[in-house]
Amino acid sequence: MIIFLYGEDSFSSRGKLNKLKEKFLREVDKDGNSLVTIAGQTAPREELSGAIGASSLFARKRMVVIEEIFSGKNPAIFTHLTERLPKIAAGENIIIFWDATL
Repeated sequence: MIIFLYGEDSFSSRGKLNKLKEKFLREVDKDGNSLVTIAGQTAPREELSGAIGASSLFARKRMVVIEEIFSGKNPAIFTHLTERLPKIAAGENIIIFWDATL
């Protein structure tokens, strides 16, 4: 599953993101071992690929939150992600892209 949270009202979108994280921790992974947050504007391609492609040994699903990936990122990363997204969407992992300014 892929979720995009963005817009001018970053307070509300951040609140929604926090609710999604809380639900994931409550229902899927109480220890938080399968919840990863990445700073998208500075993370290298390899880190993004590894996080979104990995599965969890501790929980049935994994949640990866990528924040601010659209802020000053090299366009080549989007080509790479576009190739990977269909495979991700078919899996059980949850990938959330959150950006305050889009």
